[in-house]
Amino acid sequence: MALVLGAACTPPAAADEPSLLHTLLRFDINRVAAGQQTTPIPEATTKAFGERGGERLTLNLGLAEDEGTATDLQLLAVAWSRFVVQDVEMLVEGSVWHFEQEGDDAQGLALTLGTRWHVLNQPSWSLFLEGGIGVLGATDNVPEGGTGFDFMPRLGLGGTIDIGDSGVRAIMGVRWHHISNGRIYGDVANPSRDAPMLYMGISFPF
Repeated sequence: MALVLGAACTPPAAADEPSLLHTLLRFDINRVAAGQQTTPIPEATTKAFGERGGERLTLNLGLAEDEGTATDLQLLAVAWSRFVVQDVEMLVEGSVWHFEQEGDDAQGLALTLGTRWHVLNQPSWSLFLEGGIGVLGATDNVPEGGTGFDFMPRLGLGGTIDIGDSGVRAIMGVRWHHISNGRIYGDVANPSRDAPMLYMGISFPF
């Protein structure tokens, strides 16, 4: 009789009651889903061209002709630059030169500090004004009759064109190319060279 009463008083198990394993699995799935919803999407690390803080590495070469009396070849220029404010780029450039001139030809190394202001900056292209000052050390006098140490100021304009989804850009321009020693040895030993210079290269984002 007691067994019958005990059986009658015991509530039957619900047919749709989840098992312990099922409950644990549902808890883990819900926790993962909640984590996916709350995890922030990482921001892009590459800055837009011209954005403050963006850095670039630029390689270029150039050619300047001084009225048929000399040919100055910029064999390679390597520049690191950083946008210090929107669309304004400061750069440090090292370059290798070859000078074909009256008298002895010469080779040289130059270090230049400069700036570029991208006056028009569109998503796929830009136009800029540039200026800077450099110093040159050469294996012979440049120009002939001058000295092996010279200053190289520059002024010019140019542009960039986007050539890929990774931010790589072609760069080209024309600038005033000047070489003289700034009269550090007097007027007699200070022949100068002035010529338009064409240059072109490629620029990579960091």
